[in-house]
Formats: sequence, structure tokens, C-alpha cells
Amino acid sequence: MKKALSDSAAALEKAEKDRKADAERIAKLEDEALTARLTARVQKDFANAPGTVEEKVATLKAIEGTKDEAVKKTLIASLNQAEELAKKMSVERGSGSAAEGSAEDKLNKAAEEIAKTEKVTFEVALRKVWDDPKFADLRKEATAGKR
Repeated sequence: MKKALSDSAAALEKAEKDRKADAERIAKLEDEALTARLTARVQKDFANAPGTVEEKVATLKAIEGTKDEAVKKTLIASLNQAEELAKKMSVERGSGSAAEGSAEDKLNKAAEEIAKTEKVTFEVALRKVWDDPKFADLRKEATAGKR
């Protein structure tokens, strides 16, 4: 009888461990699926907004974890606005009408090179160029008289 009880207790313990391991695997798979879905959304809807893909995915995860629907709506609206402003800024900065050899032309060419080597959009590359301190003099020259 003791042997049967001992075997039953061991079987229950094993079953509980297996259940916990399965739950952890499921949670990991669900998180990976969520990350993949949010990464695709970031690349589609928020490519120009500030931050890395990983930072924007983390932001969206935090928003999704928020219970208050009004807060979620406000946060998503803020991200959409940041994206729109970043797009507008990219269009203004990379208008394509730069004179050959001008500071703006040099900035655009640097962005084209980054876009090609890093396999990112021109807008994302241009943001990198404009944010890079080594292009400060060209930025200053390109924006002189445009303010």
C-alpha cells in the first residue's frame, strides 16, 4: 500500500512538473508570436518613429498590457503622431531637390549609402544621418537660411 501511494505521489509530482514545463513553453511561444506580430506592425506602421525596432516592440507590448482602453488609445495616437511627424521631417529633409554637391545633396547621398548597406528605407537612413554628430556641419549648412 505504501509503495502504491509513493508511486502515485511521484506520478502526481511528475505530472505537475510536466504541466508547468508545458505552460512555460506555451507562454514562450505566445510571447514569440506576439513579438513577431508587433515587429511586423512596427516595420509597417512606425518605421520612421524614433527608437529601434526592439524599443518600439517593447513599447507596443507595454501598451497591449495596459488594461485602460482610453490610455491605450491615447498611447497609440501618440505613436501615430510621432510616425507622421517623423515622415514629414524626412520629406522636408530629403526633398530630392538638392543641388548637386550641396550640403543637402551630400546628406542625401550619405543616407542612400546607409539605406543600401543597412537595408533600411531612405527615410530611416536619413534620420540616422541627421542624428549622427559627424554630419553636424553639413546639417548646419543645409538648414542655413531655411528657418
